[in-house]
Amino acid sequence: MFGYNPSANGRQLFENQFEPRGDGYVYRKGLKGAPIPVTAEERQRFIEDYGRSSRYGYWGMIAAWIFLVSVLVSWSLETGSQLSNVALFVGIGITAIGFVGYGYWTWGAPARLLARRTPIGHERSAGEFRRALLKKKSYSQILAPAAIAVLGCLKFAQKNQFAGWGLFWLLLAAVLLGLFGFQLLQKWRYERNSAGPKDDLGFPLSRE
Repeated sequence: MFGYNPSANGRQLFENQFEPRGDGYVYRKGLKGAPIPVTAEERQRFIEDYGRSSRYGYWGMIAAWIFLVSVLVSWSLETGSQLSNVALFVGIGITAIGFVGYGYWTWGAPARLLARRTPIGHERSAGEFRRALLKKKSYSQILAPAAIAVLGCLKFAQKNQFAGWGLFWLLLAAVLLGLFGFQLLQKWRYERNSAGPKDDLGFPLSRE
């Protein structure tokens, strides 16, 4: 929807931590950390390593799920007992937690390897961090999750016939629309207001 691809967007978010600076780049962990200088070759190596590690993690999770289901089915056939849904969900949950933990560890690889390198600036303030996120996000990357979330809430509301819990889902849809709409308005306002001094992202400096 709207060209939204979670895998590609995850890779893009990782790449966004590397910002052009002079003849090279600076690495800001999570777009907020203090800028650490890196070369173009180092940046490319980090991105390639992240993509490779992400693929290993994804296929490792799939393999773990297949192994888990195979073990549970075999145990059920051997013992003649019914397959336990609880055991299945617990196993899948543990596997998913492991995948998320591996993802965080992979995401933080540049920060670990560059820990001894001296930063050339300070960590971004809360306002600068918000502007950095909006600068890196495209309109489709804001609209796609908004549409998915709102349509999901409306589906649950319809299922409850727009009464009781259905009213809760309607309210949640309205809140989400407001939050995502505010993000869109902020991004449009930052990009439209081109006068005055700019920060390193090309946005007008704020007073925060």
